[in-house]
Amino acid sequence: MLIKNNLTPNSTFSYLTCDKLYYTCNEGYKLVTSGWWAEAECHDRRWSVLHQCIENNTCGEVPVISNGEVRSLRSHHEEGESVTITCNKGFTGRVEQLTCRAGEWTSEGLSLTTICEPDAESCSPPPKVQHTVVVDLYQREFLSGSDVTYQCRDRFQMEGDATIRCNDGNWEKHNIVCARTFL
Repeated sequence: MLIKNNLTPNSTFSYLTCDKLYYTCNEGYKLVTSGWWAEAECHDRRWSVLHQCIENNTCGEVPVISNGEVRSLRSHHEEGESVTITCNKGFTGRVEQLTCRAGEWTSEGLSLTTICEPDAESCSPPPKVQHTVVVDLYQREFLSGSDVTYQCRDRFQMEGDATIRCNDGNWEKHNIVCARTFL
């Protein structure tokens, strides 16, 4: 296997095992991805993705935003460039963009987890109903507008509604009853 000293511009070969290569960027540069070293694998005498080294004052990949996303067609951005934030349905952005400042993505001091905030109050898990199970995935909180459906256990039959909805922090009040069947 042939290894060049500089696999990608401004990088330095660090360590090689059987079919894996570990490398880092030269002084004054950083990886376009987060972290200070990268790994590549050899397949059919070719290295898998070799991440680019960029100048320290530029921004690399856009960060992951909780309850939203940031799309960019480029791997890195120059000082002062911005990218647009799109929040998921049911969330509103507290800021509209992330901006590259001194090699870091900034969001006007907001945490990446609080940029997209819910439009309405979330609900805690739904109330327990005797002789039922919930057929939806468990979550610690449910967005306003979320539905949860109950299903009766064996030898019980649903009487009335089986679904309740979270409305601005409160679950709808329904008389969900599972009556015993006598078979």
